[in-house]
Amino acid sequence: MKVAINYKNLESNPKTEDSCQRVADKISRMLSKFPADSIHLKINLESNPHRKQFFSTFSLHLPDKILTATDSSYDDIRTPITECREEIIRQVKRFKADLYQGPNLRKAEKQHRRQPGE
Repeated sequence: MKVAINYKNLESNPKTEDSCQRVADKISRMLSKFPADSIHLKINLESNPHRKQFFSTFSLHLPDKILTATDSSYDDIRTPITECREEIIRQVKRFKADLYQGPNLRKAEKQHRRQPGE
């Protein structure tokens, strides 16, 4: 899996790099059946130079689909990284479920759970 981390108006930080690398490792483990060359993770981290606001965008390019997660925060850069990590992992799980089970099967299971017991 290829990983690219871009910074805009923000300095590179070892903790941030480590956090992003852990996200990449987890996604790589989740998508171990895909060819490593076909998966690209692009992480964009930026801050607003006029006020203290941080943005994070994760784009995961898969052979069939592009998954994207975006978040912002006024506190620090770690908060949007954490939120994007959770969102992109949720999307990967859903993508795998659709891939292996099919979207119609998953939809049928949801409808079955919503109906009262018969």
